[in-house]
This record gives sequence, C-alpha cells and structure tokens, in this order.
Amino acid sequence: MKAKELLDLIKEFHREKLGMFKRHVAAARYVGNYDFNNTYQYIIAREDMHVAWVRDAILDMGGTPDDVSDPELKVEGKGDAAQSKVIAGRTDLLGRRADGAGTPGVVLPTRWVE
Repeated sequence: MKAKELLDLIKEFHREKLGMFKRHVAAARYVGNYDFNNTYQYIIAREDMHVAWVRDAILDMGGTPDDVSDPELKVEGKGDAAQSKVIAGRTDLLGRRADGAGTPGVVLPTRWVE
C-alpha cells in the first residue's frame, strides 16, 4: 500500500469515527437518566481519544483531517419519552448494581453552564 492510499484510508476511518463520536454526543444531550448518560459519557470519552489518535496520525503523515457536520437528531416528546427514542443499550453496560440500587436524578443537557 502506498503512502497516499494509506492516508486516504486513515482519513476515511477518521470521518466515520468522528461521525460516530458526534452522534453519541448529540444523543447524550437527550438522555437525562443518570445511568444511561453515564454510559454515554464513558463511550464518548473513549471515542474522543480514538478520534484524537487517528487525527494525529493524519497530521503526522502530512494530511489534513476532514470535519464532519453535527448530526441532526429528530426526537419526539420530552423527558423520558424523548430519552426512550435515543437510548440503545442497557443500564448495566458498565457493571451491575445490587437489586434496587440506582442513582436518582438527571444530568444537564450541556456540559458547562455559565
């Protein structure tokens, strides 16, 4: 494989990984349930690092990473109704809790509030 072909392959992978990362960030804004949102945050943190590694590889090869537009999620309803349309997993993804244990409350839809 030639350097140009490798760079093109890495750039394509970067676009796909960045798109996935941005979709997860957008979905996490609609998921207020602490347990589900906590799982999203864990995944988002890992994907953020993956995107950075691939971006750095592109830059090291003399390329320029492409950007991906932010996804538009069409969510119907509010609160739990909206959340149930976005979540696609289980609350025990990161481990199981004792019966009846849980974290009450919800998280804010944005990371920083000023």
